[in-house]
Amino acid sequence: MLSWLASLWDSLLKLLYSFLYPRSVVVFPNSNRKIYIEQKKVLGEGAFACVYCGYDINIGWNYGDKQPKGYAVKKMFIQSSENECDAANEISSLKRFKHPNIIPLLDYISNCTEGDRIVTYLLFPLMSKGSLRQVLNKQIECGKTGYRNKKLSSINTSSNDLSVDRPTIYGVLNDFISICSAYNLLHTSAPSYVHGDIKPENILIADDNTPMLTDFGSTRLSDIVISTRAVALQVSEQAAQYCTISYRAPELFDPPKGITLCSRTDVWGLGALLYAWWFGYSPFEIEFNENSGAIRVVNCSYLKILANIPRPKNPSDDDNYILDLVQWMLNKDISTRPYTSDVIERVKDLLRKIPNSNSGEYV
Repeated sequence: MLSWLASLWDSLLKLLYSFLYPRSVVVFPNSNRKIYIEQKKVLGEGAFACVYCGYDINIGWNYGDKQPKGYAVKKMFIQSSENECDAANEISSLKRFKHPNIIPLLDYISNCTEGDRIVTYLLFPLMSKGSLRQVLNKQIECGKTGYRNKKLSSINTSSNDLSVDRPTIYGVLNDFISICSAYNLLHTSAPSYVHGDIKPENILIADDNTPMLTDFGSTRLSDIVISTRAVALQVSEQAAQYCTISYRAPELFDPPKGITLCSRTDVWGLGALLYAWWFGYSPFEIEFNENSGAIRVVNCSYLKILANIPRPKNPSDDDNYILDLVQWMLNKDISTRPYTSDVIERVKDLLRKIPNSNSGEYV
C-alpha cells in the first residue's frame, strides 16, 4: 500500500511540474534526464548565459524525500553566430578535457528553439558551496583571509564566525596545485590550448572542498604568432571580451609584432589567482595601507598591471611564500615566464618544506 502511494505521489509531482512549468522542464535526450529548472534560483549570469539550479524530476521524488538531486543548468542564449561558436567551443572543450579538477559535462542540448529564441543547455553537477570568489568574499567579510593583519584582527568582531575557516598556507597551495594540474592538461595537450579566463569566479568548490575548473567558453589554441597588426588587434579584442582585466597577461593588451603567444599567458592569470586565493583579490585591484596594513580595493588598469605587485609592510612567512611564487609567475616577459609544469614542481617542492596544518607533520 505504501509503495503504491509513493508511486502515485511521484507521478502526480511530475505531472504537476510539467503542467505548471512547461518551459522550465528540459529533457536531456542523451542521459534521459528530465530537469526542472528553478528560474528564481540563479547561480551565476553573464551577458549571454545564465546558470540555474535544477532538479531531476525522474528520480528523487519518492514519498518522504525532502529534496531531489540537484544540478547546475547553464542556459546559453544564441543570438549570433559568435554565440553559437562559443557554445560549441565550450561543449567540445569539456568533452575533450577530462580531469578530477575539471567540472564534468553530464549532458547538453544544442540550438533548441524556445518560442522565438534559440538556446543551448549544458548540464553539470551542482556545486553547492559556490565559487572560490564566493568563498573569498565570506573570508573577507569575516576577516579570515590567508593574510592576517595583526593590527586589525583585534578589532574585527566578525572574525570569530565559526562557519568560516581561515585558510592555511598548506591548504591553499595544495588546492592551487590541483587547479594548476587541470590547466596543465590543456597546456600539454597536442595541440596545446589555453583556458583564457582565469579568475576565482571560474573555480567552483565541490561538497568535499575539491576545487573544480569551469567555464570553457573562452578556450582556444595556445600558440599564436603575431605576424601582422591585424592579428594583434584580433587577439587584443578577443582577450578584452573574454578575459577579466585584473587576470589578463600584459602581452594580451597590445601584442607586439613578431611575438609568439603560448600557454604561458594562462600562467600570468594563475599568478594573479594564487594572490587572490591568499589575499582575497587580484594584486592589480588592491593597495595596502602603509600604516595599518589594511587592504583597500582600487580600480584595475593597464598601468597598474605594469607596476610592482603590492606587498604588506610586515609580511609573515606564509605571506612571503605566496608573494615569492606570485612574483615569479607574474614575469612580464612571456618568453622567460615559467610554464604550468614548472609552477607545479616548484609548489610541490615548497609543500615538502611546509608542515601540514592538519597533522602538524612535514610531508
